[in-house]
Amino acid sequence: MKQEIQLAHRQIPISARASAQSAKHPLRSLPPWYAALLAVALLVAALVTLYTAYTIAYDAAANLEVSSNTLSLPGGLQDILNPGGAEGGSSNEPGPRLPQGTQFTQRVTVLVLGIDQRQNERGPWRTDTMILLSADPRTQSAAMLSIPRDLWVEIPGIRDAGGNPVIERINTANVFGDIRDYPGGGPALAMRTVEYNLGVPVDYYIVVNFTAFENLIDTIGGIDVVVPEDIYDPTYPDGANGYEPFSIKAGPQHLDGRTALKYARTRHTRGSDFDRARRQQQVILAIRDKVVRFDMLPTLLMRAPELYANFRNSVKTNLTLEQAIGLIQLAQSIPEERIRSGVIDQNYTSDYVTPTGEQVLIPQREKISGLIDSLFNAEAAPPAAGTPDEQAHIAAERASIAVRNGGAAAGMAGQVKDYLEKRGFKVVEAGNADRFDYAHTQIIDYAGKPYTTRALAQLFNVPQGAILSGANPSYPVNIVIILGRDFKLPETEH
Repeated sequence: MKQEIQLAHRQIPISARASAQSAKHPLRSLPPWYAALLAVALLVAALVTLYTAYTIAYDAAANLEVSSNTLSLPGGLQDILNPGGAEGGSSNEPGPRLPQGTQFTQRVTVLVLGIDQRQNERGPWRTDTMILLSADPRTQSAAMLSIPRDLWVEIPGIRDAGGNPVIERINTANVFGDIRDYPGGGPALAMRTVEYNLGVPVDYYIVVNFTAFENLIDTIGGIDVVVPEDIYDPTYPDGANGYEPFSIKAGPQHLDGRTALKYARTRHTRGSDFDRARRQQQVILAIRDKVVRFDMLPTLLMRAPELYANFRNSVKTNLTLEQAIGLIQLAQSIPEERIRSGVIDQNYTSDYVTPTGEQVLIPQREKISGLIDSLFNAEAAPPAAGTPDEQAHIAAERASIAVRNGGAAAGMAGQVKDYLEKRGFKVVEAGNADRFDYAHTQIIDYAGKPYTTRALAQLFNVPQGAILSGANPSYPVNIVIILGRDFKLPETEH
């Protein structure tokens, strides 16, 4: 049965002089496949950081003792990092053991806040990023909703000097919560503001600043993304009231933490903040893929003291250790096809200039209501892989495919083209990639073709971490397969 969220659609008092203006620049919508794994990505990425760093502090880091060759952790955490408890860490059980996570039985929703915390500033800080993550164990579904920072809303419970409700950008809620001593501080008021204006109950928050974001990516050895377009930002801030120009070329790129932060933060594209939100999601998806693909959680756990030192001032949450682990377990249990994602972008807002000259976004409430309903009220599960229903979905997608050899045996692109065409796929190009040193085979989905992409990945045994989103529906083909040195053509039937 469909599990519904009851939405409380709030009416925000706007001055009678306010008149919304239609958006001037049409932007691309978020492709479905590009968004498909983002909810799990954020949960896993944020909670891996949380689990390996902040929760160490949450339970025990204040009493952490390290000698020349031993590590002492109170509260049972010694058993996580040193299972068996024997001298020298010997144990019959390989690797660290995870504590039992909370078993969630109802929908759980987390508000992830990215803080614009700048060097030598004491705060309070506005939230540069606001993303709602929700998972429902009853329907085995998950959803993610990105909220623009310029959304013009009422900050509940806050009054101006004349006793009137405060109408402000939604990213100021964290500031008001801190300076007005709101119970629970800025994150608590940000949670309430989202609930009040969007009607979605929020259970927990995770606050992460840019230092944590950058350090996490460096900790896992960088990430791989497909940049959808050339970007040049001559005025990217250097953190010291100057500029540090940033540029990156379209195509597959390996990013370290500093470069990934610039890629996620720059606004020098046609879509400005909306494009930036999508790039942030793309980076988070890449973090998730890296951690999951290489099974990095045990390694990260073993580095807990080092990670605590890096993250202790960069992550804040009201999740307990058990709840964080429970969320990871829940996120990992949800099938990829049961994850939905959306952005409150120009399709759900109208441009408005306030009487004081601020450029903000007025929410179009009925449209936002429909978006939330489509994200948070899951229907029946989609068809399983290999079933007739899935074949029907693949046919309906009518995806065009290009096969490019980036390291496989000579002539392999043509062989793969023949192989796929015999199985009903539409291959429009077979040739060489931009280079020949690809170690691993990749599949890049440019146009949101989830069923075809999944089928190709299963045919060629391509792991999830090597399935990328180009997020560019105008690309000449829908899907590109880059054959790496690891590629082997499946044996054909005789």
